[in-house]
Amino acid sequence: MWLFVRYIVDQFKTPGDTSLAATAAVTRKLEQTGLTGAANVTAQTGVSFDTLAARWALANFVSDLDTVPGFTPPPELKYTSWRFRTTYLSLHNQLPSKFPKVFPLVPTVSAGDAVSVGGTLRAGSGAYHRALQAPSAAGFTLLFGTPEPFVHLPGIAPLPSNVQPRLEIIRIQ
Repeated sequence: MWLFVRYIVDQFKTPGDTSLAATAAVTRKLEQTGLTGAANVTAQTGVSFDTLAARWALANFVSDLDTVPGFTPPPELKYTSWRFRTTYLSLHNQLPSKFPKVFPLVPTVSAGDAVSVGGTLRAGSGAYHRALQAPSAAGFTLLFGTPEPFVHLPGIAPLPSNVQPRLEIIRIQ
């Protein structure tokens, strides 16, 4: 939860203001209301909770992904107070036994036309996958389902109606 609040603060405080007062102004708006949860976040930011949650999940991976030439994340996918890759690399270098990875979010990878990702997605989390697509390669379709028989695709059934998946795609060249 802290990381989501940190993202909201970075997105909605006065641009360029790194003071504690700027941070407090955002968190006070969230605290000094009778609203709670998604309704509160939406009311205080003016952005739907679904949009913020999707941006936040993507920002966790791309916020300071400046190691890719020509890729600069848009402002809504950036933290202004953290550089996760720099921080985790430093922790890894200092304590590799406690921080074995240089960055904790390691996406699975496949060719764009061979994406097959399975597993359990816990509430409030995200899964990261890189679909590698050659320039000018043919497009492809993504299908979401559960591992049950399906009329058109053996082994895949539609998701239950109470499941509302979110998919965010960002192009990293």
